Amino acid sequence: LLHQNGWFWQAPDESIEKVMKSLRESCFEFLNGASLSERYSWKSCLVSHFESRPSTATALVNKLKQYIEQVLSSSDLDVECSDDPSQWVLFSREGSDPQNMHYDTVAMEQLQCSEITPAAGNGTMYIRAWMPVTDINVAPLLLANTTNLYGDACPRRESFHPEQNQSASWKIFSRDDFLTDCAMGEYGVCSWFHTLGMIPGEILFFRNGMLIHGTGSWGHGVRSSLSVDCITKKQKS
Repeated sequence: LLHQNGWFWQAPDESIEKVMKSLRESCFEFLNGASLSERYSWKSCLVSHFESRPSTATALVNKLKQYIEQVLSSSDLDVECSDDPSQWVLFSREGSDPQNMHYDTVAMEQLQCSEITPAAGNGTMYIRAWMPVTDINVAPLLLANTTNLYGDACPRRESFHPEQNQSASWKIFSRDDFLTDCAMGEYGVCSWFHTLGMIPGEILFFRNGMLIHGTGSWGHGVRSSLSVDCITKKQKS
């Protein structure tokens, strides 16, 4: 499922819903700040919240690992998720502040682009766990299944324009870029998923370095989500 679709959705989990509720209550003033600078000052709140609740942080990481392990087609892969809250990200975004469709920069990018393939032959997959902290009725995350759109990462590195403040590696798609490339793909490539309507307790897992994603311009107000990054690796023999 992860190799082909690049993502999977996990139905509401009561324990995670409680974690998101507690986080929402602790960091309310940051998540709903009047200015972007206020909303982007969430790091101290996130870290202090989980540092004062270490067992909650551990339980959350273990739950994420459990769900990923359940969908892996291979039993010889280990799953690791960041257990350091300072490495987690608390996103807060307005419907009037959309984010361009993009690929995230992950550690695999140090490889030659020809070595970065959808099949993850060496067992390595970078997976982001995206969890609503609030009901997602504004600024939904949008995904398109580009996991198998290219045979490797080289075509995605062809439009590097640092003067335009673009990613140091990944191509930033224009509408025409996206439509043209997707038209060349097979069935299922570039199929869409959106997070509108998701609620705290649900989880979206996706390969953020392989699957293009961004934020839609929709609704009024602020939506918030927590992201924890995970990785799969082949078990040592």
